[in-house]
Amino acid sequence: MIMFLYIFLKFMFYSFIGYIMEVLFTFFRSHKLINRGFLFGPYCSIYGVAGLTLSIFNPQMNIITIFVLSMLLSGLIEGITGFILDKIFKMRWWDYSNNFLNLNGYICLKFMFLFGLFSLVGVYFINPFFDYLYYLLDNSLIIIISISLIIIYLIDIIISNILLFKVKNEIPLKERNNTALIISKKKILLLKMIR
Repeated sequence: MIMFLYIFLKFMFYSFIGYIMEVLFTFFRSHKLINRGFLFGPYCSIYGVAGLTLSIFNPQMNIITIFVLSMLLSGLIEGITGFILDKIFKMRWWDYSNNFLNLNGYICLKFMFLFGLFSLVGVYFINPFFDYLYYLLDNSLIIIISISLIIIYLIDIIISNILLFKVKNEIPLKERNNTALIISKKKILLLKMIR
């Protein structure tokens, strides 16, 4: 049980870091704060999955090996996620079609390289920092935090999926790679649902 909670909290930790990175990246490009995630909360699950894969790397491994394998794994994770989201919702949260050496717009060499660099930061700094924070906490506090986050996360997944299937019918096909539009439509539907 405690091992599952450790994995889940590490997943959420990296999801939150990914969310911050995405928001900052978008802010520097468009000067707007935009939640680029699939869900409402301050987390991007794809970064959580990628962050968990970093746990397979030992900091004693060759740095080039970690970098190359991280690049390949991040490309695989991003490619599969992009493909699945596209096929299920007929929408794209990112499109690298205009980038050099891309694969159907789902992945490209430039961002795989950046994710490889970020992975080095993860292996050498973020993983040890997470472990340090985690082992400071009492087991009962870990259980309370984890259960609270699991409930919030599952509710977010359910509501986001319901709303995205509705949004899919409201956005013309040619506009479905506009993350800001998808998110704003989702928020409008959420407000209508709450009222």
